[in-house]
Amino acid sequence: MSTNLPPSHSLAPVLPGTVLRLRRAFVLSLLLSLATFSASAATVQVSLDRDAISVSETATLTLTLEGATPRSNPNFQAPVGLKILPSGQSTSVSFINGRQSMQLSLTYTVEALREGNYAIPSTEFATDAGNLRTRPLALKVSKASAPDLANAQAYLQLVPRKKEVFLGESLPLEIQLYVEEGRLQQAPQLIGEGFTFSRLGDQPAQTRTRINNRAVNLVTFRAVARAVKSGSQTIGPVSLQMELPTPGARSDFFGFRATRSVRVTAEPVTVQVLPLPPGAPADYTGAVGSYQMQYSAGPRAVTTGDPITLKIQITGNGMIDGLSLPKLDGWKGFKFYPPNARTELTDPMETSGTRFFEQVVVPQTPEIQSLPAFSWSYFDPETKSYQTLKGDAISLQVAASAAPNAPTPTLATNGISGAATPTAGLLHIRPQLGLVTPFPTPLWQSPWLLGLQVLPIGLWGKLRLRRWQNERLERNPRLKRRSEAERQVSQGLQELRKLASEGKSDAFFATLTRVLRCQIGERLDVPESALTESVVEERLKPHGLSDQDAVHLEELFHLHNQFRYAAQTTSAQLEELVPRVEQTLQALKSLPG
Repeated sequence: MSTNLPPSHSLAPVLPGTVLRLRRAFVLSLLLSLATFSASAATVQVSLDRDAISVSETATLTLTLEGATPRSNPNFQAPVGLKILPSGQSTSVSFINGRQSMQLSLTYTVEALREGNYAIPSTEFATDAGNLRTRPLALKVSKASAPDLANAQAYLQLVPRKKEVFLGESLPLEIQLYVEEGRLQQAPQLIGEGFTFSRLGDQPAQTRTRINNRAVNLVTFRAVARAVKSGSQTIGPVSLQMELPTPGARSDFFGFRATRSVRVTAEPVTVQVLPLPPGAPADYTGAVGSYQMQYSAGPRAVTTGDPITLKIQITGNGMIDGLSLPKLDGWKGFKFYPPNARTELTDPMETSGTRFFEQVVVPQTPEIQSLPAFSWSYFDPETKSYQTLKGDAISLQVAASAAPNAPTPTLATNGISGAATPTAGLLHIRPQLGLVTPFPTPLWQSPWLLGLQVLPIGLWGKLRLRRWQNERLERNPRLKRRSEAERQVSQGLQELRKLASEGKSDAFFATLTRVLRCQIGERLDVPESALTESVVEERLKPHGLSDQDAVHLEELFHLHNQFRYAAQTTSAQLEELVPRVEQTLQALKSLPG
């Protein structure tokens, strides 16, 4: 005899095993997702500070690792002709939306031993988030002689990307300044009769390199030349103005050294400009470079007389802002309007980006069934040939226009029988009596008249008070100097804040020196020229300056020297100095005078 059990009883032996398997599957999927997230969160980036150097020069390779910690430092396999050695590492921690992010940067020195085009291969290394692999890098090494810094404090050279270009081709240029110490007074000036030049980059690239086992600063300015004349053309010479330390000069109390203004010049270079070959397509408009095109149009269902907008998007490398569309002479049955164009650039040198065109065409007859195919041609200097980009024909639905006849206008009359109704909104003109104007207030009752009578008395009193103050200062030279020092210090602090926000380090440090000298000289009642390096120990401390304030003043001198001769001083670093300067000036001002 069989008995049917309730569903709950029939499932009882199976439920625990099913739940256990579901739990195991859930935990396993969670662990796999966490592992996948950790691996995907870890990123590695690798870059070179320069992609072209000369023999005996060095470049810096930087590997940045985020979200992971390497189990061992990556080992880059240098190709024959290069030497790659580790040079340091740094770590930075940031918090984004409450989450901690750590970046580890490893730097390597790449030294060029012989000329050639090199490929630094990718390398794989182990981290706590799994194995990661870097991308390969390209480096070009030329046989240009090393800069001659043995007989000069600064060396300037002009380095074009290549020595042979086509007419209209963009030629990247580098102006390389090698210098141990100095300050730029004037940006490089580019000249060349057969070229047009873009403006120099906003911020030159700056790095450290070694020339014949000597560490120097390398400042690289980038520009782009466009060949407008064929034949053998010359770019340069290029020159710039620099402030360099006078050889043999010693630093003064505030860390300044005597300087001199020097003009540094780079020798000109010759570039061969080739004419474009014959056989250009009919739709060629002068573009030289490498491009891709997207073509669309709409709306596609219109009536005769309705506008259709052609949208052409050209992306690539070259003089993007100078691209234009060909004339649509072969398009019959359309009326054309001038195209609108805009440009979006993707690099600061304006040699790559996208050019957007919108051109309105109007079909004139309903027999038109499609927009003709669109083509745009350019010259590719890499393949040394003309290339044509094509957009397929676009089908249309063009209907005949059915414009209604306009009604015959009627004029209203003054007749009674059969007269047209006057137009709504025309009202009868009613006479108005106008506004009543009150009689003006008498002049002698105006409040401003009394103030005008008191003004000369107040002006006389102010001038008399100023004269009394000037006479008092003339009778007391010490008081006069104190007043003048307070005015100069107040103006100097305002100038420091402004110069710090603008990042003008040279003017900032000059103003800092002037303000400190003025305040110290006023408190000690000595000429500013009499201040020496021992003024803190010999004069300020016996005069009442505390040990803590003396340490702050010496730290300010140290930071001043450090920032004054640093390779580059940022606006943030200058702004950090301003409160310390104010605190030091307040301590000096509180000394007995």
